[in-house]
Amino acid sequence: MTISEPITSGDPMAGVFSAESTVAICHRVGKHFLPSGLLRHLDRQRGDPPSSRLDGELRQRWLDSALDKFDGRYDYNTYLALPVFDLPNPAVRCVDPRPAAANRDLLVCWLLTDILDFELRLDNDADDRRLPLLRPNPELRTKRAHLALRAVAAPAQRLLGVCLDPPGDPHTAAGLLTQAVTDRSTTAQRHWWPLTMMPVYRAHDEWLFIRVLQSFEVTFAQLAVLLAHAVDEINTGRNDQAIAAIGEATALLGETRPLFSLIATMQRQAFGEFPRLHRRRQRHPISRLQTRRSPRRRPAAVCPPHVGCLRRHAPDTASGYPQRAANPATRHRRHRRRPTRAAAMACPRGLR
Repeated sequence: MTISEPITSGDPMAGVFSAESTVAICHRVGKHFLPSGLLRHLDRQRGDPPSSRLDGELRQRWLDSALDKFDGRYDYNTYLALPVFDLPNPAVRCVDPRPAAANRDLLVCWLLTDILDFELRLDNDADDRRLPLLRPNPELRTKRAHLALRAVAAPAQRLLGVCLDPPGDPHTAAGLLTQAVTDRSTTAQRHWWPLTMMPVYRAHDEWLFIRVLQSFEVTFAQLAVLLAHAVDEINTGRNDQAIAAIGEATALLGETRPLFSLIATMQRQAFGEFPRLHRRRQRHPISRLQTRRSPRRRPAAVCPPHVGCLRRHAPDTASGYPQRAANPATRHRRHRRRPTRAAAMACPRGLR
């Protein structure tokens, strides 16, 4: 039995809640406000025997992400449901960069196509109940659609053969991308990927926020794979292959630039609302959790010890936390007092 199938047992909630229905409730009320009865019910399903080893692993990862607040383990990784994606980690096992690159392109195409579908759905279905608060106006939704098409253009052309230059009508382009991703992905991927959207609140913009961050993390995981491959090539004396891997990583990092423009379209009211729930009953704010536990630390972790500029940001293998090296030459800058507005206004205009 998979987590998506109705549960037939003596549980009073049996046959009512599945993974899909749980995620649907998250889209209406937010994960922070899930009913306690539902959380206890999902917690009891951890011991159910899976129908296969793959279903069991995916189900456990999804339950760990869905029940992070229930377990008191809520952090950046579970917020984005990154364990469900099973991103490659070259610090743990050897990863072939070619299949990993294809999987990265497919994931980014799907994530950005999901943004397109979510932003454009209101043109045809204004009564959609998913994340109903603080919905943007049609002009902003159209702007986001064009920015998402810019961000997905390179991987779509490279993997799917879909040309988005010029982007054209967003609805038409979204339909082409959806069909291409569906044809390329497996049944298991099409089943589990939608379950990675578990917002904590009901603000419309959190959908964009989560999908863009997931796109970043998928890309950073592939950067780690390419850098680890470059290090291996250098160690074996194949410098040309190492230079090619580093060049590919540089180009891949450049493809993320449109994502910054996309996430910059978030509304101020929405961005100020749901991060507040991250901090509620949490010891550290979500930004600090992101800095300390994010997979974006993996590129630094695979670098040789003598590359100090990166290694000082790498997570410690024992604790998982980055050990930042102190720099006496710049330490005083963090404590330098900024001039007050009155002092700045008193300064002559030519010297400001």
